[in-house]
Amino acid sequence: MEKIKQQIVETGKQLADKGYSPGYSGNISIKRNDKIFMTPSGFPLGEMKAEDIVVINNAFEVIDGKHKPSSETKMHLNIYNLRTDINSIIHCHAPKSSAFAVAGIPLSAPILAENIFSLGEIPIAKYYLPSTSELADEVSNYFKNHDVVLMANHGVVLGAHDIKSAFYKMDTVEYFAEVYLNAKLLGKMNELSSEQVEEIIELRKNFSK
Repeated sequence: MEKIKQQIVETGKQLADKGYSPGYSGNISIKRNDKIFMTPSGFPLGEMKAEDIVVINNAFEVIDGKHKPSSETKMHLNIYNLRTDINSIIHCHAPKSSAFAVAGIPLSAPILAENIFSLGEIPIAKYYLPSTSELADEVSNYFKNHDVVLMANHGVVLGAHDIKSAFYKMDTVEYFAEVYLNAKLLGKMNELSSEQVEEIIELRKNFSK
């Protein structure tokens, strides 16, 4: 348990150092069997300690820890219940990808082969008040077909097999958003053709076998 808690603490510091979780924003979780290790409510991700991490079960019951779990816990549980291949989730307010969420622009333009390969299309979930069941249900529904989702006027949430992969996936999302923005500023964005995109998708399928 201590090793898992420390992984969350280290990831929180990485997100804070990158500027992906300003202030008290963002939350992280790891699923291990029937336990969910969750960041506490109201803590800056960059300043957590292992003893601050909360452990809950699928019934929202705290089984270890002295704090309340994140207010977005239901969203994490919904995603875990929907996707058995996801064991780690990051939700943060990285500025560039959050700008797309505010603008209502999905990160779906086929401009970088790496992003098509590793992320696929990134849609935008409808706005609901943060921490509500409506938001949790809306966002988790997109995880039927996606690994990364923008939350309208809010931020980004993603899932991966492990926490290290989740962090690097977040890094790739923010890189994609930055390149997208810069290309727009330059006034020209050359998109890959549908045939080129299909080649990348087929390549991804072969790697996943």
